This record gives sequence, structure tokens and C-alpha cells, in this order.
Amino acid sequence: MLLGITRVASCICLTLVLANHYVQAAVPTGELVSATRAAKGQFRPLAESNVTEARQQLLAAADRLEARLKVGGPNAAEWRGFVELPVMRSQLAPGHTPDLAKLKEIYGRYASGYSGLGLSAFRDVGQSLYEFVFLASYRAMNDKALRAEYEKVLDSLAAGLEAYAKTPTSDTAQRINMSLTWLSNARQAPELRQQIVAAFHQPNVLIHVSNALANAGASRTIDQVEPIDDCILGTSIHGTGHVAGQVTTQLAADDERAVIDAVFLGGVSSNSVGFNRGVQINTTGYTSIGAIKRTWVTAEGFWSLPACSNAETCTNITGICASHKMVERIAWKRAGEQKCEAEAIASEHAQERMNTRMDEQTVEQLNKANEQYYENFRGPLSERGLFPEDLHFSSTDRQLSVAAVEAKPLQIAASAAPALLPDAKADMSALVHETMINNFAQNSLGGMILHEEEVRAVSKRILGKEPPELKPDEDREPWGIAFAQQQPITVHLGDNTLDITVRGQRYFQGDSPRPGMNVTAHYKLVGTGPAVKAVRQGDLEIVPPDGNRPLSGKETATKRAIQRRFDKIFHKEFIPESIVPTGNWAKVGKLVPIQLSFHDGWLAVGWKAAAIAATVP
Repeated sequence: MLLGITRVASCICLTLVLANHYVQAAVPTGELVSATRAAKGQFRPLAESNVTEARQQLLAAADRLEARLKVGGPNAAEWRGFVELPVMRSQLAPGHTPDLAKLKEIYGRYASGYSGLGLSAFRDVGQSLYEFVFLASYRAMNDKALRAEYEKVLDSLAAGLEAYAKTPTSDTAQRINMSLTWLSNARQAPELRQQIVAAFHQPNVLIHVSNALANAGASRTIDQVEPIDDCILGTSIHGTGHVAGQVTTQLAADDERAVIDAVFLGGVSSNSVGFNRGVQINTTGYTSIGAIKRTWVTAEGFWSLPACSNAETCTNITGICASHKMVERIAWKRAGEQKCEAEAIASEHAQERMNTRMDEQTVEQLNKANEQYYENFRGPLSERGLFPEDLHFSSTDRQLSVAAVEAKPLQIAASAAPALLPDAKADMSALVHETMINNFAQNSLGGMILHEEEVRAVSKRILGKEPPELKPDEDREPWGIAFAQQQPITVHLGDNTLDITVRGQRYFQGDSPRPGMNVTAHYKLVGTGPAVKAVRQGDLEIVPPDGNRPLSGKETATKRAIQRRFDKIFHKEFIPESIVPTGNWAKVGKLVPIQLSFHDGWLAVGWKAAAIAATVP
């Protein structure tokens, strides 16, 4: 369920942690419309090879699902039986004419909405099965009927592009997406599809983290005493060293990845004793050290280069003891002659120790960072086929950034650069286009069934706590929702306005199904700067999926129950939430919201770290 747009923005920021800005010209929609209409002359009759290829792709997807189920735990056999894998394979056996009606029935199981079916292994089979049935059905028809449908889809696509250019809405975006999907399934107009998708493939998630915030969280003071055990020019040296200095981070410019340099500046004060052939040499010294460890971030994770350092040692011999005065005089003379060489060797050894220390510490940190990245972000999203198709990290000397395109190959994303700019004073900012939220909702929730306990568990895992609006009503049975197959949740971001719609094809109260209802909340921004808030305009709109009409008695009861539940979710008003960092970043203090804006399909949110002094942009 939707927890409010500020929670959505916060989750995006805390999960993706970054983002950047691509600047490109607006889409020449007129050219796309002309190309769409011209494509009517490019109809391609379906060949038997198209159906054969789709059969092979379906069997390959089934093989991947079988492999996944082998490591799927005790319920694997039940899932295998539920989706009727053996029956489907028998229908696809060589020389057998498949029963398309039976395959459609099996596809219905993949589209039934149970949460386990959201795994990409199931989704791939479901999509491949749909395409095979689609192609086999049209292959059985004559080319004239397919051509007529093809031209009808192109007309709808052209109209959708024209409408989207004038007034972009989730409905027109979905119309374009569905037309592109039909053309892909029918193996038609590949060049046109590629042209349209490319035109609407600008990033729809853009987040910036300032160098000041990155450094404030990662910087630390080093102040420790450690033993010295070395050997220089045959002299065995033992003592203690006091390491003191500061580790800071600095971002570096790179368009292909985010580059973070950990820089140590400081030194080591030493007090040591050397032994060489019965001679004891007492020394004090100071080694100034500068070291750098470069790490970069890509969509694949975190990587680093070996540390590099430079050290300069200056020593002072405080005393030499030997068994004979003559040996002692010779030792003083030789120590003076070898002092420069010994200091150079000591500098090299100090560099080696610093490099080893930084490499060893970084390995542990990067392993942990990669583990968290894959366990909490990339892994879960990839398993459900939800990892962004295009996730691009970059950095300048002032900010760490990433741009993400949340869109499947046949979904449109943003068509141009953001209509909003982040607040220049923000230490962290997010720009989110409505297509990001709508596409993610479609890909993750379309047709899915979610029950109250599942929603609470997911929310707690993402947010670290259970939102109060999702706490169960002790005197009522648990609720659930079966989202609509298309556009389960959509948002529209206008000029300081926000419309949110949740489409449920049916609801549940305990085990009892309830009629479907669509719920819409309208918000308007009031105030400016840190005082801005979104105020709900009027009551929630709750109507049946087939439109606003008189309700039956059961629908009226369902509407009252939905009103109670969604009034807790869609608050009368909301403000951007502060973010309280944990771990190393706790010292930066609370991240206070300083910006919330809606305009032309874009949402902008900005936060300022309380413990970081204001800087001039």
C-alpha cells in the first residue's frame, strides 16, 4: 500500500542513496506520431518460425523455473503443481498441437497474484507463456485479421503520443505502454518501438548527495598508539609509535562511476630502541604521512584501488650505548653517516604499513557495503525483475550522484530533463518523475494480492519500523487487497498538486472477498520552504472500477470500510519527513526537509543536515 509520497521519496533516497542529472532536449513528438502512422506500411505476416521461437523461449524459461524450484525449499513441489509445469511441457511436446485454451488456463495461474509468483522465475514463464499463446492464436488467423488489429494498435499509439505531448497522464502513458507491448508480442514494427522507447528513456529518478554530507559521515580522527618492530640497515628496532591524523573523503569527477577518495593526513611520533651487534641506539622521530585510497561505485557494487601514500621521516638519535667507548664512537659516526639512508628506508616502510592498513580496513568496509547492497537492494529487486534497467553512478568534486531509469523495455520513462531543480542548499535531494512510481507499481503490484500482515512486514523491513497508519485494528479482521492488473497505483504530479489513485479489483476482510474499488486522494501544496505541506483536498474519492455509479449494498459497506482504512494512509495533510541517520552518519545530525515541490510530472524533495554548516553554492 502507499504510505504517502514523502515515505516513497524517503525510501528511494535511502535505498538508491544517490542520483544525477542528464540534460537532453524534449522529445520531438510530432516525428514519432508521423513515424507511427507511416509504420502501417511495414506490416509483417507472422511465420511459423515466430511461433517456434516463442515455444523455445517458453521452454527455456520453464527450465530456469525448474532450476529455481530445485533450491526453493519445501514448498517447491506445491508451486510446481500449482502452475502445472508438467502439463504445460506436455502441451509443448514436439509434434503435439497445443490446446491454447488449456495454456490460457495455466497462464491464469501465473497471473493469479499470489506473492510468491512475483519472483522473476515465475514472471518469465508467465510472460513467455502469454507471448506463445498470443502468437499461436494470431498465427491461426489469416494475415488480414492480424493486419487490421495491427493498424488499430498503431492508431491508438499515435493518438496516445499526441495526447501525452499535450497533457501527460498515467492513463496516456499506460496506453502507449500497452500499444508497444502488443507490437512486441506480435513481432511488429521493431524500429518504431526502439525509436519511441529511446525518446522516453530519460532518467526518472535523480538524487544528489553533497560532498559535505559524504565527508561528514565518513571522516574520522585517528589517535592510537601501536608497537614498532622494524629492521633498517641491519638494526633491529623496537618501540612505540603514536599515530595521529584525520581521515577525510573527497569526491572526484568521473562521468562513468562515482569516485570517492579517502585521504589520511597526519603523522607518527616514535620512540624506539635499535640493536645492532651489541650496540643500543635510542631514537625519537616523526614521520609525516599523506595517504589516499580510491573507491568507486557502480551499479555492480563497490570497488577500490590499492592505497597509495607518501611519507617523510625525520629522526633524532638521543643516545648510543656500547660495551666499549671506541665501539660507541664508531657507532655514533656510522649512525651519522647512515642517518639519511635510514630515514629514507623508514619512510618507505611507513608507506608500506599505511598502505596495508588502509587496504585491510577498506576490504572489510567494502565487503560489508557490498553485502548490504546486494542483500537489501539489488538482490531482492533482481529476484523479482525490478532492478532498474539503467542505473548510472557519477560524481563531481561537489556531489555524488546516480541517475536511474525505472522502466521495463516496453515502458516509457521521462521524456526530458526535470522541470524542477533541487534546492542549492540541500545536502541530499531527490527528483522523482511520476513514471518512476507508476512503472514500479505496475511491475511490482500489478494483479498482486497483498494482505495486511505482508504490508506491515515489508514496510518494517524498508523503513525500520511499522508506520502507525498500518497498525491493525484490534476489533476488526485483517484486510487485504488484490490490485488491478493495470495501473495498480498511479500518481500524477501537477503544478504543486498531487493525485494518488489505488486501484483494487477486490478487497478482503479476513477471508471474505469484498467488491473492487478505486481510491483517489487529491493534494495541494501550501506554504514554502521548510514550512511547506501537502493538504488533502476534500474527502477521498472511492468509486467502483467501472466508474462512478450508484452502489449496491455490499459495495456501500465496502466503501465505508475502505474509507476508514485509507483515511489513515492518506492523511489530511503531510509534510516531508526528517531523516535520522544511523551508524557513522549519526554525527551529521538529523536531515531536515527544506524543499517539497510538484511540477509537470516531477517531485523534488531536499534535506539539509543540521550538523553541517551552510555553504555557499
